[in-house]
Order: sequence, then structure tokens, then C-alpha cells
Amino acid sequence: MTQFVAHPGSEIIGQAIMTMAESGGVFKRRIYGILADCGLKSIDPAGWYEVQLWLNALKIVQHRIGDNTLFLMGKEVANTAQTPPSVDSIETVFAMFPAIYVMNHRGPQPASWRIHKLTEREYRLTNLSPYPHEFNRGITVGFAEKFKPKGAVISVVTEREDSETADYRVTW
Repeated sequence: MTQFVAHPGSEIIGQAIMTMAESGGVFKRRIYGILADCGLKSIDPAGWYEVQLWLNALKIVQHRIGDNTLFLMGKEVANTAQTPPSVDSIETVFAMFPAIYVMNHRGPQPASWRIHKLTEREYRLTNLSPYPHEFNRGITVGFAEKFKPKGAVISVVTEREDSETADYRVTW
């Protein structure tokens, strides 16, 4: 799916927007201003909002503040996204990435992840969502770090990206 272009009718839960905006560090106030400019002024954590409005805000964040902030916002997803109770390892969280996406979105759901196990400690994740690549890399790093085995060192490398997809190789 093309970056920054949502499927019409798709929505994201307000809690996800708020938490990611809160993770903006010193740019938090600017991010809330951008959200307001994009039609996301008063966000109810239990409310549902057009994904396109959120993507418009993320695009402005990318241009005005930078990719590192998008990465940090994505990384925060691991701490706040609804996840199935069975998720307890890197393997299970990666297997559940498509379901986690659906748990935090509603409406038409063409975006998702493809998960390829390469070895016991190596995966390739292909993202097919409209979210920016650095945001998705942050999501990947955040979940890998949250569910890594004790003492493991995580490496997430972007292997390929274009206007529609990106591949991330994760090793530990």
C-alpha cells in the first residue's frame, strides 16, 4: 500500500494516536499542534478516527521534525498497542503482527505484515501498511526489544524499501 494513503473508511483507535503523540519528547507540543491542524484536535482515547487524518499528521511530522521522531513514535507502539494475551516472545509477537494491526484499526484492512522466519533467530518482516517506513521500523524494534530473550541483543536492518513496502531483517 502506498505510504501516507489510507484505505477509505479505515480508522485507528484514539488511544494509539494519543500515546504516539505523547512519545514525541521535546516535540510533543508541536505534534499536538500538527494533529489539531489535521483535524485531530480533541482525541478521545476510546474514539475512532480516520487513518488518513493520522497519516496526514505523520507526513507533516516527517517533513517538519524528522524521521527519528517517527521512529520513536513507532517504537512506543510496543508499549501501548492492544496485543493478544498469548504474545510472550519475539516469535509469537511477529506471528501476531497482522492481528495486532487489526486490533488497533477497524474498517477496511488491506494493510498488513508478511512474516518470514529465516532461521531460529532471524526473521524478515515485510510491511504493507500506509505508515511511513521509519515509523514501522520503530514498531519492529519496539516489539522485538519488548519480547526478546533475556540478554539478547536485537538488530533490525531495513533491507529494502519503496513507496509501498519495506523489508526489515531482525536478528538476535
